Amino acid sequence: MKQKLQQILDHYGPEAQFEQFRCEVAELGLALSRLAIHNQKINIDQVAEEIADVMNMADQFCMTHRLTDRITVGRMEKIERQLGRMQNENYRPKNL
Repeated sequence: MKQKLQQILDHYGPEAQFEQFRCEVAELGLALSRLAIHNQKINIDQVAEEIADVMNMADQFCMTHRLTDRITVGRMEKIERQLGRMQNENYRPKNL
């Protein structure tokens, strides 16, 4: 998958892919806002499609700026921090 994403990135260039990344993030935000604001039922297929678009574009952005290792470390730090916070809460998972 990484090679194919690199091929796409090489074809369109980092500037065009950055603009596409911004568009895909906005589309995901819109799909999630429809749920939150308008109380529409989740169209899980649409949300999954938008997440896939954002993940592909995020991967290309990380490739362009050599962020993959930094992102991995940052994600783990954030997960550990949240787990620490949860130990101090009366945590009950919400059903979606």
